[in-house]
Amino acid sequence: MSSASSPSLDPLSPLLAAVAGGDEGALRGLYDHTRRRLFGLLQRILGERGTAEDVLAEVYIQAWRHARSFDPQRGTGWRWLITIARRRAIDRLREGAAASARTVAEDLAAIDPIDPGPTPQESALGVESSERVRVAVGHLPVEQRQVLEASFLGGRSHTEVAEDLDLPLGTVKSRIRAGLEALRRSLGSAHLEEEGAA
Repeated sequence: MSSASSPSLDPLSPLLAAVAGGDEGALRGLYDHTRRRLFGLLQRILGERGTAEDVLAEVYIQAWRHARSFDPQRGTGWRWLITIARRRAIDRLREGAAASARTVAEDLAAIDPIDPGPTPQESALGVESSERVRVAVGHLPVEQRQVLEASFLGGRSHTEVAEDLDLPLGTVKSRIRAGLEALRRSLGSAHLEEEGAA
């Protein structure tokens, strides 16, 4: 474990040290060494090439501004960049969550085998339903919201979510189950309250 974070064995550590000193050439070198792998990661999380390109640029802007915060004793330069990339990607997914609330609702319905699909009344109330889903997702604990957004909004498999977020597969599955159950309870309660008020 110590060798993995040893500056002498980490090819990105000296580049990041130079970037921290304001060396633009080092930033270009960092970009050349890491852009393909980071872009692949971002495209897997975000699902769209254009969005992945935008977030990739944000990653290097953040690296340029905050390279001084990199500590080679705490991990490799690659791990530091991956952490930035994942956080930026998850932030971008959250920004799009409101617009994609209907997608989450459809995925939840597809998972529930006893759900026959939307009735005409539910279809007429689609906007209200989407808003309820968006609010319910927003109230989930961060760790559950992360895996649900990466899975449903990002179109990732459980294994891919585990890799993207650097989590054990079992942890991802349990968080998704817990998140879905919390959403079903929340949305179910809202539905019952509406019926009582009708």
